[in-house]
Amino acid sequence: MGLRLTLKPGERVILNGCIVRNAGRGRMDIEVENRSDVLRAEEIITSSEARLPVRSVAHAIQHALASREHRDELLPRILSSLDQIEQALNPVVAPTLDAVRECLSSGDFYAALRKLGPVLDREKRLLGDGLTRLS
Repeated sequence: MGLRLTLKPGERVILNGCIVRNAGRGRMDIEVENRSDVLRAEEIITSSEARLPVRSVAHAIQHALASREHRDELLPRILSSLDQIEQALNPVVAPTLDAVRECLSSGDFYAALRKLGPVLDREKRLLGDGLTRLS
């Protein structure tokens, strides 16, 4: 049995770089039967949420994952941002960022995003989520 996804009306998911949105009025079930790169709606970082350095890198990697035609322009920016993050947090995150770079160099943007997860968690613990909340 594969991965079963249920999308609410209007909800999006990224499957192997393809953005799929439920355009119907009801729930939509999808079953992914083989190994695929899947980003669920709640995992997608929007540009307005990418205010902190690591979240910004994650957003750029997601953009590269979903948009092959922009990868060549995104990759240098992503690598430069990783260098800046490493300078600020080194040596704590250096091995993780090296693993992210390795995934990026082989074109595996999904794995790069997954490897970046612990650094995203660290950033959130240190700085919060960077989003302004209205009361």
